[in-house]
Amino acid sequence: MANVKTDDIRIRLLFDAGLTEAGKPFTKRKTYSRIRLSASAEQMYNTSVALASLSSYPLIEIGHVETGAVTL
Repeated sequence: MANVKTDDIRIRLLFDAGLTEAGKPFTKRKTYSRIRLSASAEQMYNTSVALASLSSYPLIEIGHVETGAVTL
């Protein structure tokens, strides 16, 4: 049976930064590293919303990235 060990969690926020000169949507992405491995989904969401409120751009999407290793 394979086991997955998470080594790192990052929160990724995507913001709407307006339109380009050509009229296409322009976005900005901000990633926060070193999130506690024991953080729950609700804690990560609440932290993401609090961090996004500090930005002057509207929040489009919240995501998280987990990296780790699989052992057999």
